[in-house]
Amino acid sequence: MLATYDRFYLEHVIELSKSEKIVFIDNVLSDKNVMLLERDTVFNPHLYDLVRKHKLQKPLDDLIFVVNRLEMADIMARTLELIKQTPYLQSLCKSLPQRELPISTISHITPNSILLNKLTVMQRRLPELFDHAIQVAIMAIAIGIELRVAGPLLDMLATAGLLHDLGELHINPQLHGVKTKL
Repeated sequence: MLATYDRFYLEHVIELSKSEKIVFIDNVLSDKNVMLLERDTVFNPHLYDLVRKHKLQKPLDDLIFVVNRLEMADIMARTLELIKQTPYLQSLCKSLPQRELPISTISHITPNSILLNKLTVMQRRLPELFDHAIQVAIMAIAIGIELRVAGPLLDMLATAGLLHDLGELHINPQLHGVKTKL
């Protein structure tokens, strides 16, 4: 049976598959080496029970590809949009010695295919969380600049900011926005 940790992520992927083409990039095998689905099968909501009921040899992330997924150019475009639309981000960038440093630093982030898929799922299913991740990346860069961090370390701060909430894709959606202690 699919791990509880992955159940909620699977539900996000299933919902996304209703509007986006997602394909399996490898054969889907159970932990007992039983072929469940062939490579290039299009992911669809009807596969939910099949995937959910089996423990998979490989994590779901290693098996899927979102055909029209985000690329870094899309993330950069959204970053620029957020800076233009958000007064405190505008002020933050203007206060930096090099105003364009947040943009150029974020452009250095090189997420692999799995992370681009996850960011796509986040952006399409939880757009506020995606925007928050970009804002955190910008703030992490500003803090890094204030601490005189530069180069690859600043890139790592930006990456950490952008990816810091990906785990929320794996928790019960009912817990998002809960104002009480868990």
